[in-house]
Parts: sequence; C-alpha cells; structure tokens
Amino acid sequence: MTVTDRQAAAVRWALIGKRPGQLGEYTVLAADDTGPGRQDYYALARELVRSNPGTATAGQTDALPWVYFAPVTSGTGRRTAVASMEWPTDEVRDSSGRAATLTRYFDLDPEVVATTGAGYEAQYRALTRESPADGTGFTFRASGPVLDELAGFVHGFGAELLIQAAALLLEGPVVIAPEGPMTGLPDRMRCLDAVLGLLPYGIRDSLAVGTWTPNDSQHGLRLAFSNRVMTGQQMIRRGEPITFRTRVAQDYAHRLLRLIGDGSRRRIAELLAKLWANRRPYSVDRPGEVLDSLADLDRVYAVYQDLIRRAATAGTVADLMRQPDTELNLVEPEITERLVREVLDHGTDYDLQVLARYWPVPMVPGMVVGAALTSAESRMRAIWRLASASGQQTWFLTTLIAGADQGPELERVVTFLTTATDLPFTVLLQQELLARPAAAARVLTAAYLSRGESLSRWAELLFSRRTPLPVWAEPFAAMRAGRPELTKEQATDKMFTGSRVALALFAVTAEAAGADVFLECANAWSVLHNQLRQRDPALVQLFLRITETTGSTSVENHAALDLLRLAADVPLRHNPGLLNPDQTARYLAGLDARLTLLDASLAVEYASGLATEVTRTILDRNGVAFLLTFADRVSPAAAAAVFQRLAERAVSYPAAIAEVSPTVLDRLVELVPGLGIRVARIRLGEAVSRQVPPTAMIQNCVQAQAEGLSVVEILTEIRNWERLDSPAEVFALIDALSAEALKIGLKPIAGSGMAYILDGHCGENRARDFSHWLANHADLLRRRSDFLVQILKKHKPPKPESRGFFRSRSPSDEGAPS
Repeated sequence: MTVTDRQAAAVRWALIGKRPGQLGEYTVLAADDTGPGRQDYYALARELVRSNPGTATAGQTDALPWVYFAPVTSGTGRRTAVASMEWPTDEVRDSSGRAATLTRYFDLDPEVVATTGAGYEAQYRALTRESPADGTGFTFRASGPVLDELAGFVHGFGAELLIQAAALLLEGPVVIAPEGPMTGLPDRMRCLDAVLGLLPYGIRDSLAVGTWTPNDSQHGLRLAFSNRVMTGQQMIRRGEPITFRTRVAQDYAHRLLRLIGDGSRRRIAELLAKLWANRRPYSVDRPGEVLDSLADLDRVYAVYQDLIRRAATAGTVADLMRQPDTELNLVEPEITERLVREVLDHGTDYDLQVLARYWPVPMVPGMVVGAALTSAESRMRAIWRLASASGQQTWFLTTLIAGADQGPELERVVTFLTTATDLPFTVLLQQELLARPAAAARVLTAAYLSRGESLSRWAELLFSRRTPLPVWAEPFAAMRAGRPELTKEQATDKMFTGSRVALALFAVTAEAAGADVFLECANAWSVLHNQLRQRDPALVQLFLRITETTGSTSVENHAALDLLRLAADVPLRHNPGLLNPDQTARYLAGLDARLTLLDASLAVEYASGLATEVTRTILDRNGVAFLLTFADRVSPAAAAAVFQRLAERAVSYPAAIAEVSPTVLDRLVELVPGLGIRVARIRLGEAVSRQVPPTAMIQNCVQAQAEGLSVVEILTEIRNWERLDSPAEVFALIDALSAEALKIGLKPIAGSGMAYILDGHCGENRARDFSHWLANHADLLRRRSDFLVQILKKHKPPKPESRGFFRSRSPSDEGAPS
C-alpha cells in the first residue's frame, strides 16, 4: 500500500461517553485527533445516535450495542461513518447515578469502503477490533463478504420478503420487526447486508441504516430494526403482505424475483454478486436510476416493465430486438406479446423489419397478420415487406385472407391485394380464395374498379382450368369464354348467392367478354336482381360504380340492365335510344323477357319506376308514345301504374299529351282532374298557331267546352285566330258551341259569347264588324220571318174534318195508301 493509499484508508475515530461521576453531557473521551476536531466527532456521532437506552440489557430486543452506518459530511468532505452504542466494559455512572453508555465512532473515505466492497458486518468487525491509543490512528482493512453465505441467509430468511424490503427502500423509510432470530447483533447486521445486497452496492452511500432504533424521536435512518412504526415508515413483518405505493418499487421487486428464478441459493448468489459489483453511485432519491441498474441483468424484462410504466418506446423495443443476444422465445409469452405488439402498433416501418428475426417465435406470425388486418394501406405494405423478408409471402397472404371475414378488415385486405404489384400468384393463394367466395368476389370487383390489368390477373389465377373449380366458380370460367351459362344448380349454390358473387361475375364477364354475355343469361340476371332488391347500400354503391364503366351494346340487354337499376332503386342511365321509335319495340321486348321472370307485384313496381324514370326530367311526346306502347304490353295493373305517372307528369307538361286519343285523354283526366282543361288550352293554342280551318277549330272548341272551358275562355284562347276577322265564322263558331252546350245540359251560351265579341275583347274592329254583320243578319232574319208569316196568312191549313198535315195518324191508317 502506497503512502497515498494509507492516507486514504486512514480511519478517524472517537470514544464518546462519560467519566464516573461526570456532570453534564457526554464528551469525547479519546480520539485520533487531540485538537479541536474532537468536537466535530461528537456532533457527527450525535447525528447518528439520537436516543439513549433505558434498560437495554442483554436478552431484550433493544439490547445494546446499537450499530449505525451512514454517510456524513464533515470539514474534510464526504465520509462513511459507523457508530456503535454499547455498555462500557466497566460500568460507569454519572453524577446522577445513571448508567452511561459508550459510543464508538468511526469514519473513513467512502471510496475506500467501496473499493473493498465490505458489507456492514465486515465494516463493523474491522473497525471495532481496533483499540488505538488516544491521539493515534489506524488503517481500515476489510474485504467483501462470502456471497454464498449471504445467499444462504437470504434463502433461509425468505428471499421474497427481503426483496420486498429492498424495493420498499426506494419509496421511503423501512423498519424490520425484531422477530425470530433477528434479536442478535450479528443476525441483524447480516440482515441489513442482505437487504442492501439486493440493491446496487453504490446506493449505500445515500442512506443510513441501524441495527435498532426505539423510534422515539426523528432520525434519518432509511432501514432499521424497531418494534415501533413512525409516520412515513413501512414495517416488514413475516406473514404480512406488502403493498407498494409506487410503480418503480413494484417493478424493482418483480425484476429481482425474475432474476432469482427458482429462488435457489445459487441463483440468489449470482444476483448478489452482480449487484455487489455495481459500485456506481445511486441514491434512494432517484429510484428510477436504481431500477435502470437492473436493465443489463434482464434486458428483455426491463424494457417490458419500462413499457408498462410508459418509460420506453417502440424504438427502445426495436433496439432491444436488434441485439444479437435477445431471445424472445425464452421469456414468458405475455412479455413477448407486449414487446411485439409495441413494435407492430407504434414502431416505424423500419422498426417493423426487426420482427423478421423473430418469425420462428410461435406467436409472432399470427400477431403480424392481426396487425395487418387493422392497419392502414401504407402500414400494411410495410408489414408485407416484413413477411417477404421472412420468406413467408404465401403463408402471410392466405392467413390474411382467412382472418378477414368481413367489414373494414376485409376491405383493407382487398385494397392491399388489388393494389400491390409484387404478390406471388400461387396455387395456395388460389385455393384460399376459391374457398372464400365472398373474399374472392370483393377482390374481383375491386380489381375491376382499379382498371388496368389487375382484374385479368386475378381472374386468370382463380378461374383457369389448371385446377378443378368449385360450383360457384364454374360460371366465371364459362362467361369469361363468352358462354352465358349458369345452371339452376349453380345459381342456387349458397356460395354463389353469397354477398357480391353475382356482381363479381358481372364485372369479370364485362371485362373479358362484354356485359351482354352476363345480361343474356336469365339465371345470372335473376340472382343479381334478387341481391340488388335487398337494397344493401354497399352493394348498390358498388353496382353503380361498376355500371358507370360498362354497359350493353344491345337495346334488349340495356332494358335488362335498366331493370337491375330499378331493383336497386337508383336512377337509370341516360339512354338516347330509349325513346327512339325505331328502338322502342326492341327495348320493350327486352323488358318483356325479364319481367316474365318476376312476380306480378314487381312488374307493377317496375312499370311505375320506369314511367318515373322516363318522365323524371321532362315529358315530351316521344316519352308519351313510349309509355303508351309500354302500357299496352303489360298487365292491367302495371298499365294503371304507367297511366298514373303519365297523368301526374302531364300536369306539368300538358303539351306532351295534346295529340293523344280522346280515349287516352279521358283516362288521364279521370286520374288527374283538371288535366283536360290544360290539354284543351294547349290544343287551342296549337290550332291558333297552325291557323286551322273553321271546321277543325270548331271541333277543338267543342272539345274544350266539354272539358270545362267557358265560351269566354275559349274565345280568349283563340283571339289570335285570324278567322275571327270573319263575323260569319264567329257566329258559326258561337252557334256550334251553343248547340253543343244544349246537348250536354249547359245553359245557353250564345248571348255571353256574342256579348264578349261585341264588347271588344277580341278587338275593336272585330266588334264593329261583328255588330254590323249581326245587324244585317238580324234584318235578314226579320225579313225571312215576315215572309214566312205572309205565307202562313195566305195559305190557311185545311179544315179539321179534312186530313191535316199535322194530324196524328191512327193505327188504322198504318199501311193505307197516301
């Protein structure tokens, strides 16, 4: 040992007590320092020894000596102090006759203690065996404990209880009940060593411990034996449960219990050796650092616990997994699950790739697939790269499909499958999809909507003849080849009638052979129709998207497609040829072919729906002609639905029905009263615009009067008819209306009509001309009347006995010669 080493290892000491009969306080009786430093020793000792014993005699739990170990600060800096209060060899009584104790105080450089690794018991024995003369010093000589023996003590006392005591020190002061063998000084010091041995050795310089405290005054002991508990302290007692107040303390205890495994003496000794070798400075005031000190002893569990208390991130876990010596298959399943879950849920795309190393761990592949099922598209691609790096592409895909039964998960998987460009199209993938027609149907429809070559690749994988196909898939192969084949057995197969399969068949057929091949197959059309009738919003929306990009080149099949849209309760696509008279017959033939497959109630519903669609925006004469032709071809109930819609729309577009037959018009008017008046006005207007001859105009006016227009309203409607300039034709018109009014039981209207003209409502010139003509006509009628009267006067009828012209003939006259 060098001079410097000897100086560092020099022990400062003092004996503090009383001389026989001494009056007053305790004093320093002897010390290595004969100068004023003696008072410094006294103050330091009093910081450790806060109580005086009463009758602490041998055999009692509070029997002397009481030994304390603590860090202190003096004029020379930080020191490690040991104080032992004991009875002097020869009894000493002070002036009051009270027995006086002797306190042996020692302190030395803490680095010397740390270098030797001496425990409390070793320090005590090394210091108390010295008996230097007053004014002389000595050198500290000690060594670390035999850890196997200390492990034996831990094992015998109860490793779990001592571990809990060590962890509780991270929360606050702890007292140990002096039970069983813990009544003697050696066992208590050994127990202190055991508890502190379960913490890093470097923590000893941050706390004070003692073999006994009466707990009758405040003190700074972090760990001590006592039979009393003060506020803020926790007591350790055999058989009583321990409750941790902090997560750090709880995690520390759990880590130590894991580290000792089966609790054997060997495992305990291994743990004590690792902790005893850790001389880095720690403090009970920074418990997190103490917990971190165990990380290298069980790195996997340390990171797991840090995750639980939110002190670690996914990046921390990924870094752990990158370490060559990290083996997840050797730890508990719940720990592996938590670590892998953290990377899957929160790790970066780069972090994910570390899981390729752990693919052989049984739970990892399934967790990867589970994460993929709930991931966004970009994240799923990163997981796909992980599966590829693990060489498990096909397994990953088939398991992914098998796990995505329905809902958002299936949608995410379908999006991934139809947008990824590096998928292995294997037989196993084909078989998995063929076994799950619902998933296959979604893949096919999504591929169709994505356009490009995706659909043809998937269809080739699924429906090539390299392998036998299940019943539901056979129609796909046939229609891709242009054959509209779907047998009744196939159409009723529960797999085929499942969600979206028929719509997928429509998409695949439209892509490969054209939509007409599908629409010409009555069974296929019926299955899709029945599914659309359910009005499932998702299916209907998908149908709309598919039909936006495909259609029929056949007028007949366009009618079949329109019925599907009616079944889905969506608007028809614009069809310029629908109202083309040259195509109407073919379109209606297509409707007939499909309506015969449906119930009568559906035929009525679709007839009304078709009429609604044809008249949705505007009703013109082509539309009217189409609907009347359609009504002639359907059942009376369906025709009634067509006429009802036609009548309702004709209210807004009466010109469209201006040329219909009286029979049709009468039927429409019956459905919507008042419609006849609107049509009559339209007809009168058209007659005026064409300047029809008087005969035609009189016919239109008579019809208008029959529909309810007054003679004044009729004359108002035709006031621009040029033939009203002719008073004779005006008179003939009014006279005809008057005669017709009498036939249908109306009041005479000739006067009101003529008055309307004479009052100038149809023009002043016309009024003057009509007045002049009417006066002449009246004069003519008077002269004719006068002439007839003169004739009657000149030519009297025969006498009554003569047979008169007006005498009724009797029955006997019948057949007599005239």
